[in-house]
Amino acid sequence: GLAWTSGYRLKRNFNIRTAAWIWKFGWKIMGNRLEEVLFERIDKLVVGIFFGTSILGQYNIAYRLAWVGHQFSYGAIESISFSVFSTVQKELEKLRLAFEKLYYWLLRFALILGILVWFCGAGLVVFIYGPKWEQAGYIFQNMAVLLMLLPLETSLRSFLVGAGYIRYSLKVRVWQLIFFVPAILIAAYWGGMVWVVWSINLSIGLSWFLAMRFTSRVILVRWSYLMQKPVIAGLITFICVEMVDKMSHLIASDLSAIVLRASLAGVIFIFAL
Repeated sequence: GLAWTSGYRLKRNFNIRTAAWIWKFGWKIMGNRLEEVLFERIDKLVVGIFFGTSILGQYNIAYRLAWVGHQFSYGAIESISFSVFSTVQKELEKLRLAFEKLYYWLLRFALILGILVWFCGAGLVVFIYGPKWEQAGYIFQNMAVLLMLLPLETSLRSFLVGAGYIRYSLKVRVWQLIFFVPAILIAAYWGGMVWVVWSINLSIGLSWFLAMRFTSRVILVRWSYLMQKPVIAGLITFICVEMVDKMSHLIASDLSAIVLRASLAGVIFIFAL
């Protein structure tokens, strides 16, 4: 109806070369998205089969909280950064500067977020949801690595797609799934929930490492400039808070203990930077 009232008539031309270009681009995007869906669904299927619906409910709470962390980090600026990378993809120096400015702050934020979840995540879940969700808190605590690496890995893959190197992003996902599927099955069969969570952590770590390698093929990244200080600051913060936690014997789910750990981690991290 709209086409008829507007007076515009579609031209019935078919260009094989244009169609081939669209399909070549489209199947990579579809493959990328399919692999994302598989990665986000396989773990829940495995947990439900091997551990039952009760544990699956606990796992889902922890997983959703981890994704909230991602949405409040890189997820909040993903569309903007992708547009920036796409705009300057032909100008390598501008592309490098745009990437480094984003990653400089994202890495620091992701590190402190992961540290906070490791020390405060379990207690915070119990404080909010109650003692019956204690296992969800323990799972969430072990997902600190996932919560930290997910925005870092996603931003790299978004950069690769925005820079016009979709095939690299696709390769990252393929290798991740090749590792992840057998790893989570082995973890579920011979281990427990903690093994399952760490199979996810390891798979996102592998994906992050591969995405870094492919990013270095596109632009000359100053990884030491981006990562050296925040990683050292993160290690110092982790060691200091762990020592204070062991000596003080604070109750994990007590609100004052959660606030104390979070404040201590934040202050140490800022000064260590």
